Amino acid sequence: MDNLILQHSIMSSKIILLIGFKASTKSSFARNVMQRLGDAVIVSNDTEKNKTVQHLLSMTEKHLEEGKTVILDNTNLTRSGRKQFIDLAKRVHVHIDGHYFKTTYEDCQIRHLARCYETF
Repeated sequence: MDNLILQHSIMSSKIILLIGFKASTKSSFARNVMQRLGDAVIVSNDTEKNKTVQHLLSMTEKHLEEGKTVILDNTNLTRSGRKQFIDLAKRVHVHIDGHYFKTTYEDCQIRHLARCYETF
């Protein structure tokens, strides 16, 4: 019975994989999605003390088992980096959506400088 409950909760979960440069508005998008969905969590290098990919994969799987939608708020610029999360989605049989932020490098630099200015 517990296995059936776990299987149902994973099936209602999904991964939203954000792809883009730093300061390309990924985090703003992630917060908006999390507010709209209610059952979503953000997994990000920015908020985790342990920034290893293994830790992020472990956190993602844990949240999926809890029936949550996981928003991966990292740059995810390389195929090899994305592949690990795609493989996880396949292994636990959840849907994965990729959202690419097509922002110019110059716009990202301007946003990043503005953040630095606001911080200090």
